[in-house]
Amino acid sequence: MTDYGQLAACYDAGRAVPLETLRPWRDALAPLLDITRPLLDVGAGTGLWSMAFVHWFGASVVGVEPSQGMLRRAVRQRAHPDIAYLAARAERLPVRDDACGSAWLSTVVHHISDLPACASELRRALGPDGNVLIRNAFSDRADEIPWLRWFPQARPAALRRWPTVAAVVAAFATAGFAIQDLHRIRHVAAPNLAAYARTVRVRADSTLAAISDDDFERGMAALDGTAAEGRHAGPVITGLDLLILR
Repeated sequence: MTDYGQLAACYDAGRAVPLETLRPWRDALAPLLDITRPLLDVGAGTGLWSMAFVHWFGASVVGVEPSQGMLRRAVRQRAHPDIAYLAARAERLPVRDDACGSAWLSTVVHHISDLPACASELRRALGPDGNVLIRNAFSDRADEIPWLRWFPQARPAALRRWPTVAAVVAAFATAGFAIQDLHRIRHVAAPNLAAYARTVRVRADSTLAAISDDDFERGMAALDGTAAEGRHAGPVITGLDLLILR
């Protein structure tokens, strides 16, 4: 089981990247977001994306996060008058009916224990015209997650934890959502492999946090070795999917 309090302590060091490197996500999201009403950031973590939406689009954001450790860091490090951080689970959202225009779920669907209940709550919170934007790795489309190459011991756990696209679509269909589109979005995870190894070493990914210390160190040794060889030139690119439901 993931210790989110412990993960919160290292999350930014391992997951935060400069906003300019996330420009492909900004460009993809710009035509999709309804910012005439607050944007719902489900599983907001330490507020990385909540702050990005304010900075990029001038949006008002409701960041919902069940982990007290994550929430404390969000409030301490990314407080903003246009962001309201709320302690709650995705299956029980503390917002009024039709209160929000869009919902954002970034690398969170595999942490939600009851996805149909989450879908039902999102349908209530968004009303008939809202859309759900899911940024995630899916087990049937996990071909551009760089660290999987060096951590073969983590691959089975990752593919068990990450749902398929079809499973997520089916869960949301119970609340009346249908798939509108599916895009692969790529962004620079690190300027080079040595820098990427330093972020992986932080162990801020919940799947890497769940494997044994020995398996993690073996994977790090392999990653550091590849970086030291110098044969991987240029930036490290991560490809995740954007699943759009309406």
